[in-house]
Amino acid sequence: MPHADFSAVRVRALAEPITFSLAGVRFTAMDRPSLGDVFELMDAPDPDFAKILEGDEATLGRSCRALADFVRRLLVPDDKARWDRLLYELPNDQAGPLIEVAQWLVENMTGFPTTPPASSSGGRQRGGPSSKRSAAGTRT
Repeated sequence: MPHADFSAVRVRALAEPITFSLAGVRFTAMDRPSLGDVFELMDAPDPDFAKILEGDEATLGRSCRALADFVRRLLVPDDKARWDRLLYELPNDQAGPLIEVAQWLVENMTGFPTTPPASSSGGRQRGGPSSKRSAAGTRT
């Protein structure tokens, strides 16, 4: 009977946890999201930033809910109930810190920033008029 052992799968508990504080409450998160956590976030509705900037509270609420759920799934089991309580204590106009927590966690779990740095060149530049073309095998 065919069998394969895909032992490259790591146990989440082996890595060091990440801690953060929100509104003075300290939380501990896993070192990285599970594949299922990433799928859940990918399946969440895309935020309509134009509506959010116009003050559409329903759109902002849906986006914050997706982020809050994502962060909750990353927390160690002992911190999930405290996270739930904290969400009911935060004023509804305090979405900024929640967004910052989610972004910070992703950056620390992946080692990559979620946005390019301000000094980023924006990618590889195309050759301009100063670029020289030469035919292959031709010497000048």
